[in-house]
Amino acid sequence: MSYALALIGFLGFFITNIYMIIQAVKKKFRKKLLLPPLICFILFIIGASLMPSSTKVAIKTIQISLENQETEYDINQTIPVSISVEPSDADISDLTYISSAGKSDTFTFTDNKIETGTAEGSYEIYVKCGDIESNKLSITVVDVAARKAAQEQAELETQKQAELEAQEEAQKQAELEAQQKAQEEAQKQAELEAQQKAQEEAQKQAELEAQQQAQEEAAAAQTQQNTTTYSSDTSDSQQNTGGTVYWTPNGEVYHSTKDCPSLGRSKTILSGSISESGKSRPCKNCY
Repeated sequence: MSYALALIGFLGFFITNIYMIIQAVKKKFRKKLLLPPLICFILFIIGASLMPSSTKVAIKTIQISLENQETEYDINQTIPVSISVEPSDADISDLTYISSAGKSDTFTFTDNKIETGTAEGSYEIYVKCGDIESNKLSITVVDVAARKAAQEQAELETQKQAELEAQEEAQKQAELEAQQKAQEEAQKQAELEAQQKAQEEAQKQAELEAQQQAQEEAAAAQTQQNTTTYSSDTSDSQQNTGGTVYWTPNGEVYHSTKDCPSLGRSKTILSGSISESGKSRPCKNCY
């Protein structure tokens, strides 16, 4: 509005003065012609007085950037910032730092330095001068000590888990070895028992064979004794019968008389001594 009043007053004053000069040349100048340029001059003075001070220059651009170009910072860390202004002689005395933290105690701005405070998170920081805003700077605030402690805790948990797994593996290995040892002991015991059983069976078999042999030897002795007795009886019979016996070629025994019922059907009957007969035993019917 002040620029418009000053411009209207200046143009009106200029135009009316030209008109007055023309009228003066034509010798038609009148005192009432002084009123329009006077009004225009007053408008120009009012507009000029309302214009901003000439020492103030409009700020075209404000830029803000971190000096080290990092985007992540620790809590309670100081972040130096540099501000470039165009034009360079612009008045930025009312410059304001603004962040998206939403908490007054999150950031502190002093002498182009930012204190991050104690709240972790991601934020946008920018400056504002009047209605003009700078570009927004994105930063992340982290608690390095807490992260380190969490990492150490995680490593400790991982170590504990590894130790626990190692203990479980060692226990499983020990149980497996114990099981294998028990199986080996059981196998040895089974082999020992089998060996003992085999020995017992062998001993029983030996005893049985010895018993059978004894029985056979006893039977043989008995047979020998019977044979001796029979031979004695045969000798006595032969002596009683004159020493002659009778037999058949295919027979197995010898007879004391050829009238023995066993020889009743025989067509060929031989006679002689017992040794000549070749028979080993006498007939039960005639002896």
